[in-house]
Amino acid sequence: MIIADTSVWIEFLRNNQPIHSILEDKLNRSEIIGIECVFGELLQGCASENEIKTIKIIGKIYRKPMRRMFG
Repeated sequence: MIIADTSVWIEFLRNNQPIHSILEDKLNRSEIIGIECVFGELLQGCASENEIKTIKIIGKIYRKPMRRMFG
């Protein structure tokens, strides 16, 4: 399991290659997760309601609480 950092998610959401393709492939294989604090950072940087909706949708799919991972 790989925890994707904020900067990786930003590149993915901007559709920047090759990060987007690599992350998409790993997401499809269920090899990537996001943690709550990363999605919190992403939400803080949103500039529009559309960006907020996108982050929330992605977060519901891939976000894992820290306590579930470590304890």
